Amino acid sequence: MEQRTIVLVGLNHRTAPVEVRERLAFGNGRLEPALRELIAVPGILEGAIVSTCNRVEVIACGADAAAVGSALPAFLAREHGVADPALATHLYTHADREAVRHLFRVAASLDSMVVGESQVLGQFRAQCGQSRRDLPPNLCRGVPVVDRAGRPQPRPDPGTEICRVQTASATQVIQLVNGVHTALLQLRAATRSLASIRAIVNQ
Repeated sequence: MEQRTIVLVGLNHRTAPVEVRERLAFGNGRLEPALRELIAVPGILEGAIVSTCNRVEVIACGADAAAVGSALPAFLAREHGVADPALATHLYTHADREAVRHLFRVAASLDSMVVGESQVLGQFRAQCGQSRRDLPPNLCRGVPVVDRAGRPQPRPDPGTEICRVQTASATQVIQLVNGVHTALLQLRAATRSLASIRAIVNQ
């Protein structure tokens, strides 16, 4: 059996500003033709694309890791009409074990802007499902590990650090909102008091 390597190239909220992520996103109707183009790239035997609001990642399998690794940034640049040098500064690359580890971290929301949020898994599974629906059987060759990462995973134990971080983040937002609300009430009271003082002085 031919030895294959898996390579992942992408960008996310840590490596690229929102305008770059939006420029490279595969919106509605663009995923199917992009997958066709990806699988047609010489040296790529299997491929998948993950495109969410905070990341765009292209995953591919091939016999030559160096060839696949150089083909993926060129594919992204060509698909979106962006110059390779401008794009390269925002991209990261993972291969083999690190690529698989990264995919599972993404699906488990460990690499999200808000750790532990559940939306990314739904987006991940939707991308995989769309690739199956849109491509004919002879082209529907997604990377198997991508499908595995997108399957439902056990929820983390409530006592783990992930849940504590998620709870702490929500608590901090509530505290901030309450603090702003209190400050506004105090400002309103101070404004009324100042108006009363001015009225007395002007009498």
